[in-house]
Amino acid sequence: MTNMLFPVKIFSTEEPYFCPAVFISADSLLASALCLKMMQPVDDHPSSHMFVMVEAEHVFYYEGGRRYINKIFYHPKLEDEPAYHNVAIVKLRNPIRETVTPNGQSIVACLWSEMNLRSDKVYLGEWFKYQPEQNAAFRWLDLPVMTRKECREELSKSKAIVPEFDRGIVESQLCVRDKKNRTMIEFCEARSSGPLFMTLGSTVYVVGMPTVHIDDCNVHIEVFNRVSSFLDWIEAIVWPHMEMP
Repeated sequence: MTNMLFPVKIFSTEEPYFCPAVFISADSLLASALCLKMMQPVDDHPSSHMFVMVEAEHVFYYEGGRRYINKIFYHPKLEDEPAYHNVAIVKLRNPIRETVTPNGQSIVACLWSEMNLRSDKVYLGEWFKYQPEQNAAFRWLDLPVMTRKECREELSKSKAIVPEFDRGIVESQLCVRDKKNRTMIEFCEARSSGPLFMTLGSTVYVVGMPTVHIDDCNVHIEVFNRVSSFLDWIEAIVWPHMEMP
């Protein structure tokens, strides 16, 4: 995963923080809808202040590599069940010119279309160790996938109350836990989470998107929504003229 140029960051000129995202085409990205909602005032158009950093990354100086956002599509069920539909499609004003860099780094991830994964290990790229006026540190975590039963048992054991999961952990979600405990060492500190990836050979797939942050330091798991459960909605927006088989 170290030779891949994702996830990327979505910034606003009006806010000091960012939202992790992943390119799924030359002009479209997936991101957390709840994160973007915090960044976008109700009456403001995103193109006036929101952009993606691609070729350069300067958190506080915004130099080079900007791709301004044209429109954000929020999942239609976001307001009703935010934890189960925390996903948005971000369309750029202008597409990126190349999806693969000269040294072979991929910028675009594929969408995983099946409910079941073909690997028992997934990857999370996250930023952590936030400091004032400094870039956050970045790391890749390789995470084993838990069963829904294990996930429910972990939440029950920790006695965590997560009102957003009013339907419990459902089939359209997946849970992970860091086997090396690196995430959990600093679990109570600010960290970004972000898209969840799986590799098959040299192909990288995005398989999950964040749900909600469980604000309980006794909970040592993370819950993601499966990208496959949003596939029809995503494809209709990103590739509206694609012929269905």
